[in-house]
Amino acid sequence: VGMSKRDREDLSKAMRAQEGKRKKARANLEENGIAEPSRADIEKWMLWKECGETDPYSGDRIGFDALFRRGEFEVEHIWPRASSMDDSFRNKTLCRKDWNARKGKRIPFDAFGATDDWAVLSARLADMQARGRADGMSLGKIKRFLSDAIPEDFASRQLNDTGYAARQIIAQLHRLWPDLGSQGPVHVQAVSGRVTAHLRRYWGLNNALAEDGEKTRADHRHHAVDALVVACTHPGVTNMLSRYWQAKDD
Repeated sequence: VGMSKRDREDLSKAMRAQEGKRKKARANLEENGIAEPSRADIEKWMLWKECGETDPYSGDRIGFDALFRRGEFEVEHIWPRASSMDDSFRNKTLCRKDWNARKGKRIPFDAFGATDDWAVLSARLADMQARGRADGMSLGKIKRFLSDAIPEDFASRQLNDTGYAARQIIAQLHRLWPDLGSQGPVHVQAVSGRVTAHLRRYWGLNNALAEDGEKTRADHRHHAVDALVVACTHPGVTNMLSRYWQAKDD
């Protein structure tokens, strides 16, 4: 919305290029013995190529087996997800496990800005920048790496974008199912992410995909789990579940 024709064409071109990289990733993973690559595997492969098969933080070379079989390196959020509300590809990179633990839930500058590692990291990122048609890291991601703070309104903009999208979806669904109130055949409403998170934890559904009881976005089945929770917020279903848990407690 609001994009010029040229901007839309550039976006479509970038999306086609990204899809081409995903197909290339899938083929390479299958050639290397991963029969059914997951979306997380494909994303990890793309991050691997983006950083030139080199850990941006430690400078270590990242071998295929070390990344996909031995788990020595992991996907890392450049700006902590809890602070930025950003789980997109542009906020992710690869990092050796011990360095990821050192960084913790901080931006790179807060973790390493006062150390001798900062100058080396900055130089390494400059070498990783994409140039021409070669694979590499975008200038925007490098600037994110080197920023000294998350913009104050960044998280609120992320939430505003999500809220706007939800309102638009509701408006479109109301064209199919006009809101006739409680007597209507369909009642369209949005459910807060905080509500779904609370219910998902209360009902133990996080354990369906992870042993630590926390939601994992690495397994994209979490969308199905969230859809189940949203469905269960319907008053009729909620009453049924309440009676079930009450009977179980008794």
